[in-house]
Amino acid sequence: MGRENRRSRLTAVLEGFRPSGSSKDQDWRRERLAVYQIELRALTEDLEENGARSRYTDYAEKLLARAEEALERGDVESFWEDVSAAKRWELKVIADVETPVERNSREPQGGLSHLELRAQRILSEATDALSAERARQIQDLLAGFEERSDEPRAADVLTASRLLYDGHVAEYRDRRRYRVVERQLLYFTVVGLATAVAVILTWSGEEYELDVPVAQYGPWLYSDTYFLVLIPLFGVLGATTSSLLSLTRGLSGTRLPDRIGSLGLTIARVTIGGASAIVIYTFLVAGLLNVVVVTPGTVFAFSFVSGFTERLLVRAVEAVTGTPTDRE
Repeated sequence: MGRENRRSRLTAVLEGFRPSGSSKDQDWRRERLAVYQIELRALTEDLEENGARSRYTDYAEKLLARAEEALERGDVESFWEDVSAAKRWELKVIADVETPVERNSREPQGGLSHLELRAQRILSEATDALSAERARQIQDLLAGFEERSDEPRAADVLTASRLLYDGHVAEYRDRRRYRVVERQLLYFTVVGLATAVAVILTWSGEEYELDVPVAQYGPWLYSDTYFLVLIPLFGVLGATTSSLLSLTRGLSGTRLPDRIGSLGLTIARVTIGGASAIVIYTFLVAGLLNVVVVTPGTVFAFSFVSGFTERLLVRAVEAVTGTPTDRE
């Protein structure tokens, strides 16, 4: 009777710890850890009541303690990896000591075996915390076991457990990458708006005929402050536009790249854009590129494109040197 009461309490605890709308935060992980510790403690008490003790439960207990330490220091990936390892040892104990006859003997009293409790909790946690695609894999393994006469196989529960914790790690990495992309999107948006304002203010300082050849302006144009400032500004504008398009596609897509930059990459990207524009302008006025008439319009257009894509700069260098450039 004491064993059945413990299982009833454990079932109630599992129901009480269903994740809420903010299930992805640190508090929810602490609640999950509490559930895992309660599960292990109930299993250990059952073993001791039967005069048995497994070293595997000791392994699981140490791994959960290590998981708690990882959680406190903010290492979420290590937390889930340690929990997954602990659950593998725990399920090995259950598979070894709980026979089908022993599990079926509890059903008339309405009790659940340790294996059934694990399957129930894994299903609930996957449905509430994982994406639909990841949860479906686990549901295909375990769903409907309560309606069937046979209960879930230990191998299926072990596979579902591994999928669950791998899914937790994958979900955490996806959310982290999305946060980085959103932050970088904000950086480039601010830089792009500031550059656009700077272009407008600088352009208002001088009147340029975009279709008049640069040679007709005379030497003053090559030293004109407004003109020279506009060139790298258009390069920066091209770089920010290209980056914003790439980041927007990443956010709207189903998968983000594993490597995403930070503020340092943002600064490097706009710096390269401005520098590329200056180099392209130098090539243009020197007559090194195959452009028949160089006008302020073509200078600004080439400056923007050189910031938008590095291929223009690479091809310009190849045209000047006459040798292919290594693009890797």
